[in-house]
Amino acid sequence: MQSNYHQQRLCGLTILRFKLDKALKDNDAETISLIWNTYMDNLDAVDHWDLVDESGDSILGRILVHNAIEAVGQVAFKARVDFKDPANGFPTLARLAYNDNIWHKRISIVSGFTFIKNHNLKLPLSVCAHHIDNKHHYIQKATGWVLREIGKHDKDLLDQFLKDHIQSIHSICLSYALEKHTKEEKVIIRSMRAGKKR
Repeated sequence: MQSNYHQQRLCGLTILRFKLDKALKDNDAETISLIWNTYMDNLDAVDHWDLVDESGDSILGRILVHNAIEAVGQVAFKARVDFKDPANGFPTLARLAYNDNIWHKRISIVSGFTFIKNHNLKLPLSVCAHHIDNKHHYIQKATGWVLREIGKHDKDLLDQFLKDHIQSIHSICLSYALEKHTKEEKVIIRSMRAGKKR
C-alpha cells in the first residue's frame, strides 16, 4: 500500500478485498477490524480513480454496512437517511465527504453502492446531495453513477431528487444519472434546466 508504484498499491487493495470476502463470510470481527485499520491507515495511498473504485465500495462500504447491520439490525440500518446525522449517520463518511482531498470525497460517494445493495437508498442519496455542487469531473461522474444505481431500484426517488436539484446539478452527473431513462424522459428532465450551462 505504501509502494511508489501504482499497480502495487492496486494489488495491495485487491488483497485486502479478497481477505475481506472471507472475513465477512466467517463473520470474523477481528480480521474485519484489522482490514479496516489497514485501509484507513493507508488512505492517502488511495490516490487515483481506479484505486478508489477498487476499494471505496468493496472495502470501506462493505465494512460500514456490515458493522451497522451487526450493531442495529437490518430494519434500523435501512431507516438511516442522512450520513451527517450525529446520532444515526456515519462519521467516517462525513469526514471523507468534507475532506479537501478529491479522492477521499470520491470514496464517500462510491461507498454508496454497498448501501444500495443492502436496500438503503436514501443515505447514499444524502451523500450525492452533499457533492452535487462540486465541479470536479471525478466527483460528478461518481455521483451520477450512484444516482443511476439508485434509479434502478426506485426511479421515482431518483426523479424527485433530480427535480429538487435540477438547477445545481452538472451536465456530467445528469447524463450518467439519466442513462436508464427513455429519450422522452430525458428531454422532460433536461428541459427543466433549459438555459443552465454547467
